[in-house]
Amino acid sequence: MATGSNPLQDRVAIVTGASSGIGRAIALHLASIGAKLVLNYSSNKLQADLVAKSVETRRRRADYIDIIISRGFAEAGKRYICGIEAAIDTMVKILAKELKGTGITANCVSPGPIATDMFFAGRTKEMVQKAIDECPLRRLGQSEDVVPLVGFLATDASEWVNGQVIRVNGGYV
Repeated sequence: MATGSNPLQDRVAIVTGASSGIGRAIALHLASIGAKLVLNYSSNKLQADLVAKSVETRRRRADYIDIIISRGFAEAGKRYICGIEAAIDTMVKILAKELKGTGITANCVSPGPIATDMFFAGRTKEMVQKAIDECPLRRLGQSEDVVPLVGFLATDASEWVNGQVIRVNGGYV
């Protein structure tokens, strides 16, 4: 039974990309509010192992999954991003309708530029500064700016939030 300080107690969450950046921050946050985690990583087993050790993990088979956090990355400013964003927006709405009556909600958290290794990879100082200059808050986001919303959406408190794409971007357009 979920409690106020552990609203995800006894719930199982799959978190992809959990070895670094936003995925790591999400995994740590969900664990801090009671979730049991199934971690996925794509490139750094050592980092994923460190995340697993930093949260209380119990080796048991997950008979069911309560929460799925699937992360993706597309580079802002590329022409193809418009099509990807439109497809995700539509997919979330369709999922919300198709899951009608199941008690399952479908939402998308869409972060703007977040200061992670993945964001900085291949960018010059000038490119990073341009992203900062274009943001009304005059800074890059931090993983900690994203995780409280993800945590909220994973709890029962968000049961009336469904079919939404929520942008966490400091006003970045």
